[in-house]
Amino acid sequence: MGYRDEKDGLRAQVKELQEQLARADLRIERLTGNAAPQPSGEVIERSRLLDAPSRVVLERDLDFEIGEEGFEAIAALLRPKLGAVAQVGRTLTANGFSLACADGATKVRMVGDYRNIARGAVSASVLLGAFAAFGTFGIAHDFVNRSLAEVNILWMAPLFIAVVFAFVRQLSKRSAHTKAKEQRATLEAVVEVALRCAKKRPAANKARVEVSPSVSEEGAAETEAAAEAEAAEADAESIAERERIAAREP
Repeated sequence: MGYRDEKDGLRAQVKELQEQLARADLRIERLTGNAAPQPSGEVIERSRLLDAPSRVVLERDLDFEIGEEGFEAIAALLRPKLGAVAQVGRTLTANGFSLACADGATKVRMVGDYRNIARGAVSASVLLGAFAAFGTFGIAHDFVNRSLAEVNILWMAPLFIAVVFAFVRQLSKRSAHTKAKEQRATLEAVVEVALRCAKKRPAANKARVEVSPSVSEEGAAETEAAAEAEAAEADAESIAERERIAAREP
């Protein structure tokens, strides 16, 4: 019987450790930006050219406000990533980031615009491809075939641009995905700090006044006695007034 109890206890410990490990893994995924997107708080626009995120909007609504130490901690977290951070009242803003506390709630919003990555990929491909095409044409013309006509640039340039773009596209796509992941990780880190610095809600003070039956009965008896005394006094005054009126009549 003791062996069975010990075995059940070990199984319970193993199950608890597995649950703790699962929670730790989930937290690591969130803080590294690898967690699955949350449809309710994320808007992702994609670039067809790169097949990668072009604009990502992340929002979190927290049902609590954060203390002043929370604003300072979040600002310290954001400065190395986003640059200057400004606080006005209960609002914190940075490049593409905003946090506002009001009415017992906190709203966190972060916008990442990566459309310039696609534009940069196209520009780099055109410049590098054209340069490579002209360089190749010059080398071929001077050292291989001097009769090579300049009209060949019309097909060489697009070909080299396409080849360069195929290479640059992969780098740009990876860069956009990395930045989107870093953005998600930064937001989750902000939420983590906010949770640690959440303001404690004041407990509602509910005063309960209990009246014992004996006290209630005593109060009712005293009130009834006082009422009877007032009525008797009023009757006595009424009788005395009638007697005075009768004495005055002839």
